[in-house]
Amino acid sequence: MTPKKKSWMLVVALLLLWLVPAAAFAQPEESPTQTPTPEELQQAEEQAQQEFEEDYANMLNGLDFSGLDQQLQNDSLAQGILGGGTVRDLVDKAARGELDMDAGGMLQAIGSLFFSQIRAHLYIILEFVALAVLMSLMGAVGPKVLSGEVSELCSFIAYLVAIGFAVHSLSGVFAIGVEAISNMTGLMQSIFPVMLTLLTAIGSSISAGIFKPAMTLLTGTIITLVQKVSLPAILVSGLLTIVQHISPKVQIEQMTKLVMKCAQWLTTVVFVIFLGVTALQGLSGAAFDGITIRTAKFAINKFVPIVGGMFSDTVDTLIGCGVVIKQGVGMIGLILLATTALRPVLQIMAIAITYKIAAAVIEPFGEKRLTSCLSGLSHVFTLLYIAVLAAGAMMFILTTLMIRAGNINVMMR
Repeated sequence: MTPKKKSWMLVVALLLLWLVPAAAFAQPEESPTQTPTPEELQQAEEQAQQEFEEDYANMLNGLDFSGLDQQLQNDSLAQGILGGGTVRDLVDKAARGELDMDAGGMLQAIGSLFFSQIRAHLYIILEFVALAVLMSLMGAVGPKVLSGEVSELCSFIAYLVAIGFAVHSLSGVFAIGVEAISNMTGLMQSIFPVMLTLLTAIGSSISAGIFKPAMTLLTGTIITLVQKVSLPAILVSGLLTIVQHISPKVQIEQMTKLVMKCAQWLTTVVFVIFLGVTALQGLSGAAFDGITIRTAKFAINKFVPIVGGMFSDTVDTLIGCGVVIKQGVGMIGLILLATTALRPVLQIMAIAITYKIAAAVIEPFGEKRLTSCLSGLSHVFTLLYIAVLAAGAMMFILTTLMIRAGNINVMMR
């Protein structure tokens, strides 16, 4: 390139720089942001609160609480703790933090129920004490008045009468345990659809899909094992306990212990397996749900023009309503589960304590056979209420995991 051409190019560049306005190179000034007034802030807050209340009322009224209402009407202990009203009203109070529950009143109601059961079964102690006195008299006076065979026969008849009382108590306690598990299963089947609906509403569809087989596993397999295997095994061990004390010639003590251990091991194994599997699945599902809903909100906000942010805020409001209602439903459900399990457990526990007291009272009369039998039956009744308590605990834990799964989902979104 010649020096002449270089000179012309320099002149053209200077002209272009002079002609372009300086404003073209200046940074655009940012428009000052207008600070909202207190009236505008209050109006926005009232509008958001009104929108939340409308969505909250619509979601709460759309849930079916008929099954839970029926369970509440049949549970006097729950009514005493929760007070009057329908389940919908109680859920609303629990969700808003307005549910009035007095811890002292709750303990008083539980204590009153327990001691009323103890008083109701005091006749058992009197019956066994009367029979023990009769058997002791027959052993001391009978050989002097009657022949040895007649005295032994009378003592055996008295023991058979005591066995009749024991068998009657054993069958009654077994019926209480079976009915308690059936009632808890029915209550869980009323709670589960509502909780499942709310989990789906707040975006926890993966968790909801995980808890469906968990519920089927609980009510279809584990509860069936407890109700059809563990409880009958405990009943059989009770009958063997009675039979082994009829005569010293009957040697079935090891068989009785084996049946008891099998029932105890089965209850423990199914409890541990259910707890471990459900906890792990619930936590993993909650993590996936949290990531999924964050992705969905990002997509709505970024790819839906103009109104994407508004839709994203609406999703937040609906999720918030679902979480609040779910907390209320979970709290009321847990209280109903606790009271449904508590009454039969206290009944069986009272009978077990009564048999233990009866065995201690009649021991000084020298009736070792009857004393050992009553002490063994007390242990059988203890296994029964532990099995019922384990079934209730599994349902309680499943409900708690459903509540927690939704909370983790909201925290991760």
